[in-house]
Amino acid sequence: MSAILIFAVLLFGFTYVDAAPVPTKTVTGYYGGWYSSSSSVPNTYYYNDGTYSGVLTKIGTRSTTDSDSIEYDSYWGTIRKKDIYTVIPPGVWSSAETDPHVGPLNEFKSVAQNGRTYSGIVRRVNVGEREVSNHFPLPQPPGPIGRTYVGYVWDCTYHMQGTLTWSQTSYQGRYSGEVSTLDLDPPEIFFRNEIDTKDFLGRDWEASPVTVRVKVTDAGGSGYNGTRYMWSQYFSQPDGTDWSGWTMNSSWPITQNLAGEWYLHVEARDAAGNVSYRYEGPYRISVKNRLRTRIINPGLP
Repeated sequence: MSAILIFAVLLFGFTYVDAAPVPTKTVTGYYGGWYSSSSSVPNTYYYNDGTYSGVLTKIGTRSTTDSDSIEYDSYWGTIRKKDIYTVIPPGVWSSAETDPHVGPLNEFKSVAQNGRTYSGIVRRVNVGEREVSNHFPLPQPPGPIGRTYVGYVWDCTYHMQGTLTWSQTSYQGRYSGEVSTLDLDPPEIFFRNEIDTKDFLGRDWEASPVTVRVKVTDAGGSGYNGTRYMWSQYFSQPDGTDWSGWTMNSSWPITQNLAGEWYLHVEARDAAGNVSYRYEGPYRISVKNRLRTRIINPGLP
């Protein structure tokens, strides 16, 4: 133990306890999710198997390709107008009135389905036309004298068909590193008398101040990370802002000299984030002591 640490123990009264060696092991393997590119795989991975935990470093990646296909069927309409002679029965086409959209034309299509986007070349196939409104008179166009023209509005419906595909290559990281045993145990809190010879869990009415030595031990492996306390006249766990600051002392005396019935609340934490809580009391200080301390030291509240 260094001279500085010995001086701190003598000056502040805290006890330094060397942490026990933490068992470790080396872990190597593929962990985490799959990513769109090898460069997007994180450089580190936090490993936790319930017994060991720690940060691993990426040492490589692996890839896998997933693919699928669907048969694409789709219909859509184009509205256009046909002019025909009245002598032609409604709905009958003349030989000159051919559909300009007929034919196995190829088009690129993409379709979102089940969270994936399928795409590819599909063939457009004409599947006929149907009348969607009644005929109506049209202006007299050039043509044989005495003929009246009428029109029809048609829905030219077409069908796209073909196979669309989906394919994606994903990457996963290979990681390696040293991990240590998982700390699931919070620190343990003790309430002792000032000279640390016995437990001190409460006191009946007396005129003297109360001094409780708080001691904390942590055997979880991650390391002790501080304690805070609060005096309260209630036994329920405090949720306010009157806690003391966190201190790294693990054994030190806490004194209360104001008259009343007091409970001492203590929280302790370790480096793994485990927090323990304990309270004891009541510790009772009589009014006589309060009057006496005001006479001796008027600065007391």
